[in-house]
Amino acid sequence: TTVTLNQLIRSFSPVVVATTSYLIEGKTQSWPILITLCLLVVGVIMGVGTSPDFEVLGTMICSGSLIGNAISIVMTAFVMGDAKVKLQPIDVMLYTTIPSVIILLPWSLTLGEIETLRRSLEENGSFWTMAWILIGGFLACTYTFIYVLLIKMTSSVYFSVSGGFRTIAAITVSFFIFKQQVSVKSLIGMGIAMSAFIANSYFTLKEKVEEMDKRSQLEMKKPLLGDKQA
Repeated sequence: TTVTLNQLIRSFSPVVVATTSYLIEGKTQSWPILITLCLLVVGVIMGVGTSPDFEVLGTMICSGSLIGNAISIVMTAFVMGDAKVKLQPIDVMLYTTIPSVIILLPWSLTLGEIETLRRSLEENGSFWTMAWILIGGFLACTYTFIYVLLIKMTSSVYFSVSGGFRTIAAITVSFFIFKQQVSVKSLIGMGIAMSAFIANSYFTLKEKVEEMDKRSQLEMKKPLLGDKQA
């Protein structure tokens, strides 16, 4: 698939996260958010299904990646918030390291990453090869820590919505950089999806701000320690 279709499918993330969040955490959404999610579904299906660049295999791979990412976001929020034993961001990163290695190592061997590493050692030397690996690992670790910390401080749905603003930027920029085909129906579908995505973001952020205001008001109404003693 093209960059545009890939990002359009990824804009479907709030729907998948909201559904997964309901199944795992039992969280429900308000009617305005549900309506925008339904419009987002219509827009994505219309935009992807009528695109001249539509490919079944590429769409399936991107959709699988989206579902896996949604489950990861919701489970991360669950183990740091609603679970009986609450974990910290560092705990989540440590516990997910071993499963990630077990899953990715066979794919790495199958795709010839060892041969790529060998060539890099011959061409660039061991120092620069290890330096780039360590720099990449540090950046990946920093990104993951911020990603997990943001989920802990907000929520799974909030994170998927706020993080998805890059989707709109990627779709817009891709039209100016890459040569991509687009039909009128696909363009209308993209417009519906992006509008629904923006509306969903607005209602989600609005509800989150209102929730934070209520919490702050309740905290202000709590009696101080000195008042209790009096």
